[in-house]
Amino acid sequence: MSPFLEKMLADLAGGERPDIRDLTKWLSHQEITYDEWGTVAEALCLAYGLKDESELAEYIKKPVFLRKSTYVDDFLPLLKEIQLTGWIADYINHTAELKAPTAFHFANALAILGASLRRQIFFDQGYYQVWPAIQVMNIGPSGRTGKSIASEYAVGLALSEVGAAPAPLFNLLPDEGSGEALKTELSQLSRQQGEATGLLYVSEMATFVGQQEYNVNLIQTLTDLFDSRPSKRRRTSARGNEPMKNIAVSAIFNTNEEWATAAVPESAFGGGFFGRLLTFYQPDTNRGMARPHLPTPSEPLVSELTQLRFIKGVAVLSEEAEKWYDIRYRELETSWTEDERLLPFWERMSVHLLRVGMLLSISQNFGQRDQVRIEVAHLEQADGVLRWILRYLPRIYSFLGVTAFGADHARIYRAIQRKGGTISDGELGRMMSRRMPRRALNEHLHDMQKNGVIQKASLSPWGGAYGWKLLRRMEE
Repeated sequence: MSPFLEKMLADLAGGERPDIRDLTKWLSHQEITYDEWGTVAEALCLAYGLKDESELAEYIKKPVFLRKSTYVDDFLPLLKEIQLTGWIADYINHTAELKAPTAFHFANALAILGASLRRQIFFDQGYYQVWPAIQVMNIGPSGRTGKSIASEYAVGLALSEVGAAPAPLFNLLPDEGSGEALKTELSQLSRQQGEATGLLYVSEMATFVGQQEYNVNLIQTLTDLFDSRPSKRRRTSARGNEPMKNIAVSAIFNTNEEWATAAVPESAFGGGFFGRLLTFYQPDTNRGMARPHLPTPSEPLVSELTQLRFIKGVAVLSEEAEKWYDIRYRELETSWTEDERLLPFWERMSVHLLRVGMLLSISQNFGQRDQVRIEVAHLEQADGVLRWILRYLPRIYSFLGVTAFGADHARIYRAIQRKGGTISDGELGRMMSRRMPRRALNEHLHDMQKNGVIQKASLSPWGGAYGWKLLRRMEE
């Protein structure tokens, strides 16, 4: 509560009674949270002998109700808990003044490392290899969480420094056009460089995937490319069966909840697309400065990236790490989540462990050359991050890959959530009027109320006769 409101309450309790007409002018310019208003309204009614808020509303103009974020960053404490050090930790500190949540900066840094390592390093599993190419998706409200600014900064920071080097550390792949256009680019890179590698950065996934007719098979194409196959052939009219050799495509996808619902088809789940992604969801942020003063790209944090081109060879587990990984692998194979939507990700957890562990080892020591050594600490750190992702996946899947009816449910839920968890029925109706008729809205509200997601709520005299209040998260 502001000092001004606290003084007013103290004065009222002490017997001071300013003219209520003067008081209403003053209150109409104050920012008061809904939680604070109950105390203020009660004090005013008591001081001026009014029976309730309805009578108070005859004298007091509607205050400016302030919504306060309840967001808590649970990712930064995780990084401290797992004792993350090295380049990624330095990057998190480097971007401390940027608005995006900690988790998004971590995801971007991980993808930058994976793309920069191309196919220089791998973990040999005998019948298959694990390459450093990694795909991340940042999901959060548009504008509020600063996803694109953070990702553009990460990509630009890396490329601006290495541009003066003999060759860039990674190829920036085209983020427009069809899957065929992407494969054409990779085929050209394969002919020129002997490998089809790069970073696919998409600032808004809905514009890249979308519902365009030529993008029908794009999800399947990406899923295939993300497996980092040694070779793949594509049929063209000009060149016949054109090879793509040594594939390694890293990716940074950004989107918000609503656009993701429209952009991602249900087949992306069953086909394993989301099982291959590391998905970072944050509903809000508490980072950022009004006028950020970021360090210059010439600092060692960026120039150190050029050392990555010298890391080539095989990644190996230390003796203790082998024992730890074998135990964790058996745990993952002999148990599984009850939520079937999580199974594609769960079934790839063991591979994600190796890939993220490899990148965290390199992040901690850019001086490794012919061999990258993965210690128990790196696997434990990777496991901590993956468990964090797994906790958020039900929330993500609650608004991805759903039916049209379910998508509208999620849209209504987020509208109430953005209003601090309580909204008047009239305001909700106006917000949803472009999406659905009133009859459909009432059907959704009735269904959500029966399922215990929302309940009717009495509002202040200025909020309408009644409204809706969230009771729990939709995925619970």
